[in-house]
Amino acid sequence: MELEDYGVFIKLVEEEYVEDTLNGNLHFSSLKSFTELEEKQAGGIADKNEGVMNISIPMANAFIRLRSGNRENEVMPLHDIKARINFSITEEQKKSTGICCFMYLPLSKFDCKKEENIIKASFGKKLREHILNFLNSTEDEEGKKCEIMMVDSVDLIELLTNNKLAYGPVYYYDNYNFDKTIDFINTKNFSPVFCKSSIFSNQLEFRVVTKLPDGKESINLSIGHLNSGVILDRDRLKDYEIGFGSIVNNRN
Repeated sequence: MELEDYGVFIKLVEEEYVEDTLNGNLHFSSLKSFTELEEKQAGGIADKNEGVMNISIPMANAFIRLRSGNRENEVMPLHDIKARINFSITEEQKKSTGICCFMYLPLSKFDCKKEENIIKASFGKKLREHILNFLNSTEDEEGKKCEIMMVDSVDLIELLTNNKLAYGPVYYYDNYNFDKTIDFINTKNFSPVFCKSSIFSNQLEFRVVTKLPDGKESINLSIGHLNSGVILDRDRLKDYEIGFGSIVNNRN
């Protein structure tokens, strides 16, 4: 799975863990814990179907043909019948799969302008509202105040690669659009671990995955200091501007 364009990662971090996270200590929780979280909250950031992809296929033209000796064939049409395809990992695999979540914002999401050899990207009104709405809903559900941490995508990807961790953007599938989803399923890296229903697509989630030790529901992994990591003031998002000089140079 490839990232779209260049950009930044956003991670909502509880106040008490900010320094730890900037130092590169990432917290991984089991996939199973996220299904249980959604069941308790009845909606929100988690998905009770984590690790599962369910697709409905309409069968509008299905019918049963009855044959009886020399009698004329009788056709009985079937209405409102749907077939379902299910891709999933086992409950044990959900327990042993640890995930750490980020929000990925490609350059295309920002308001951009080019000055000489630098692209300057700023948080437009729509993007600011998206981040703040997600931040506020997360705080309401968890009951804890979170800070907004931002890190350059190249910086984080390099650390994840050096630590040989699995990672990639989440694919948001439409339960009722089989034709589009089957293309993703046919990719060699397909895994339900990187799939969620399209009702969660506003999360723009990028997921880091590791195997949890037996009996552990969560672990902390140190991947190395996040050199580009910064904490953003939620009240001043409109004042931040990000420069992408190297990207412009690479495109020329």
